[in-house]
Amino acid sequence: MTGAILPETGPTLSAQHYTRTAALLHWSIAALILANLVMGFVCAWLELSFEEVIMNLHKVIGLLVLALSLLRLVWRLTHRPPEPVYGGALQRKAAGVVHAALYTLMLALPMSGWLVTSSFPKRHPIRVGLFDLPFLPVGASLPRAILAHGVHEVLSLAMVALVLGHILAALHHHFILRDGLIARMRLGSRG
Repeated sequence: MTGAILPETGPTLSAQHYTRTAALLHWSIAALILANLVMGFVCAWLELSFEEVIMNLHKVIGLLVLALSLLRLVWRLTHRPPEPVYGGALQRKAAGVVHAALYTLMLALPMSGWLVTSSFPKRHPIRVGLFDLPFLPVGASLPRAILAHGVHEVLSLAMVALVLGHILAALHHHFILRDGLIARMRLGSRG
């Protein structure tokens, strides 16, 4: 049987799991990304009377994803993750590429959206309660806003593809390989 959850000897169970902080960041960012993808595509496809409210929420969540992703990246760089439980070198390389692409998109996608909002000649503030979040320090430029919007859409489609691939790979590990991969990201771990 491939990929036992724990080896006969070696790291303890707690060492096989991600820390509580890493798991909380993972699941929070995942939920926010999924919500934002749905909101973004719904607003792009449908004309809604309350679209402005949804788009403001979309922008706020995007900036929250950016902030949490930066925090997660710092956490990841300062806390060693558990050893992989899965297959050979090719599978590990593929997982590394996908994770690097996800981290890149978790930063680039909100930044491109923020650039769109900051570049449009008629700026709509990003409201959080009684406060407006700042725009990027760029002047109004319709060509830049249109270009940034196109980039944002392409990055959104890439995020959809990577998220689906990530979910399918996790389900493959859970139901086919039965190697305990998903359990390693549970919220009950320490740290």
